[in-house]
Amino acid sequence: MSEPLSSSMHEQDRVPAHRRSITVEVIDYPEYFLAEAHLVDQRPWARGSEQVEIVHDLTLRVKVDRVSMVIIEAKASMDKFPHAECPQIAPSFENLVGISVAQGYNKTIQDRFGRVRGCAHLVVLASAIAPTVIQAIPSAFTREANSAEISASFSGSPSWLTGTCHVWAPDGPGAQKIALGWRPGSAEYPAPLVETVARQREDSAGD
Repeated sequence: MSEPLSSSMHEQDRVPAHRRSITVEVIDYPEYFLAEAHLVDQRPWARGSEQVEIVHDLTLRVKVDRVSMVIIEAKASMDKFPHAECPQIAPSFENLVGISVAQGYNKTIQDRFGRVRGCAHLVVLASAIAPTVIQAIPSAFTREANSAEISASFSGSPSWLTGTCHVWAPDGPGAQKIALGWRPGSAEYPAPLVETVARQREDSAGD
């Protein structure tokens, strides 16, 4: 009988068969975001042996225009890879240039780089970059702006968030909270339920 997924029994004694690590960092500049995504595929059990420990060590860097949210520069590199031919595909990812990281991004990535047209692992990095850049927008703005600027900026549901998940459906909880006066970065996270935000607004209006 298999162990339930919630079980941690004996897990500390088992060396993983494989470990994939993905990190994405976004640095904000006045005119663009610089995103660097890094992927490492490791075989922890091979450490100290003659077997290959690091299978992939890949990096994808892109610049995204802050106004249009379109990729303006892209470069992929491979430090560790399983086949001598692997790096031959890296220059193809310069064709990320011109793609918007907002609407329709994932479909465009699959159409342009999916399966035999690209590298499955670089596609994973490309897919990770867009939502991270989207997260960087309010992060950068909140760091730089005061409360009044944040409130004015989010007077409507942000177009770069609309449709990205169930919360940001056109008439979803995110849009409803914005309409009620809640602003990203202006209060605690997780943000309260829509009903709580509405009640807080009513209480505030009654004071």
